[in-house]
Amino acid sequence: MNLRNAILVVLLLAAPLRLAAQNLIANGSFDLNADGWQNQAADLGDAAASWSADGGRDGSACIRAACAKGDATAMRIWRAVLAEPPYGKRLRFAGLVRGRSVGFAGICTQVWDRDHKALVQFGTTQSAHALSGDFDWTRIDATVAVPLDAGEVHLLTMVSGGGEAWFDDVEVTVDGDATQDDLTALGAVTARPGTFRLRGEYRVSRRSGWFGAKRTDAQPTLLFPMPLAYGAQVPLSYEVTVEPADQLVSACVFQDAPGNFVAEIVLKTPADDAVTELRWNSVVLCGPSGFATVPESAPLPEEWPEDVLPWLESTRICQADHDEIQTVAKTIRGDRNDVLAIVAATLERAAEIQQQQDGACKELDALEALHRTGSCTSNANLLAALLRAQGVPARVLAGYPTWSGPLQTHYTVEAFVPGHGWYPIESTLQKAPWPAHGQIQVAIVPIDNEGESSRPRESAAGGVPYLSLTEVRHPRGLFLLASEIDGKQYCDHVARQLQIVNDLDAAGWTEVLTAARARWDAWVHAKSEAGTELATALRSEDFATVTSAADLRARLAPR
Repeated sequence: MNLRNAILVVLLLAAPLRLAAQNLIANGSFDLNADGWQNQAADLGDAAASWSADGGRDGSACIRAACAKGDATAMRIWRAVLAEPPYGKRLRFAGLVRGRSVGFAGICTQVWDRDHKALVQFGTTQSAHALSGDFDWTRIDATVAVPLDAGEVHLLTMVSGGGEAWFDDVEVTVDGDATQDDLTALGAVTARPGTFRLRGEYRVSRRSGWFGAKRTDAQPTLLFPMPLAYGAQVPLSYEVTVEPADQLVSACVFQDAPGNFVAEIVLKTPADDAVTELRWNSVVLCGPSGFATVPESAPLPEEWPEDVLPWLESTRICQADHDEIQTVAKTIRGDRNDVLAIVAATLERAAEIQQQQDGACKELDALEALHRTGSCTSNANLLAALLRAQGVPARVLAGYPTWSGPLQTHYTVEAFVPGHGWYPIESTLQKAPWPAHGQIQVAIVPIDNEGESSRPRESAAGGVPYLSLTEVRHPRGLFLLASEIDGKQYCDHVARQLQIVNDLDAAGWTEVLTAARARWDAWVHAKSEAGTELATALRSEDFATVTSAADLRARLAPR
């Protein structure tokens, strides 16, 4: 070998050493222990986590997490904290994971603000690596941006929805400077008033084995909450399609509560090994939010309007009269007598509670959320319960966020403000008021749906309000309903901006929203009888190029 070739070999061998990115996680291989990682304080039901001396990919050490599917929102988490992450950088987080009968296994990151009160960025491997069931060691990775003014970064390895997962060789490395797109704040509503397209997708099949064959006469029956005609939003189109088409038995619409409409779809029993695909599409018009009437102060009234009184009640999932909720509510309210001040103080306390939660919720109700980690559902239930306990009417809404997703369903809250009306709150991000175009609502949860019907069921965990997401009405356990949209498992919907409409003034928005509401109300009330089609005359594609007031008026004109 001549000198030139020898130098080249040395350079090639040295290059990986020079280019290797530094792992910001001090103990990502778990060779001796799980030092530097926080496990949830105690086992919860059948959920558990432990360090394994020989469970790694080559017989080395790793960490393990397990939970039971029947444990409502069973979840198990290991957490590592980067107290001083590289600010202004994009981080790549990665690791190896092996799973057995898991609902979901992956790694996610939370980027907190300096006060550790709110998330400013979030990343998850689920987007590109949606792992479930049984699988051998698989590398998963994703990226997250760290704003210059951020605080800590939390890395979480997790398993949820049942099963057991092992994690090894976990790492976080710098993946370059964060771009402006990377640094769009979590929950930042980049959408604008205009049209939004909503989609839902499902696959229905027969469960295998004796139990799945036991009831051959049973028919899959699905219930979908439909977009609301409420406030500044009105549906313009709605259509359901089934493939194969001859699998559709009937489709109709019923009213669950005033303003809440639900589509009921009955399908033929799928043949063995056959899959029926069901999709729905909707375009919703959403105008500007009307916050001009929000007063600077809103003293608690001696009497509330009769129609808001139900949302002062304590329920199974919003336990406003429970001693623990009452105690927290009293410390929040103090001597405050202004509704807006109470809302602001409650949001601040709710953020503190989220930081102190430990372990996973058994159910997604308010009382569990006082102490344990849940989801947007438990966040909304907790905020509503705390406000009710302070004498402020508060209700939970279900919808599809335009700033995130695909998801299943996202929950927010409205508090009643004297002199204004219902005041929208993002109860997970602790932001208020929340713009109408930040979430397309599908259900204003009636107080009755916070009761016994909110118990654990085949279609939802305990604590999820009934008919606020996709429900099933067929006998339990006979059919398998799988949801996956845009490649994301366990997600059955997505909402995205279709077109921005920016040439309407306040009077113009009132005009087009009123016209749209009249068309929608006439159609939805006409669909109470079962038929073999569920579709408006105008379809989603009719609004694909609508960008102006003139376009809208032309589409909505009587024909």
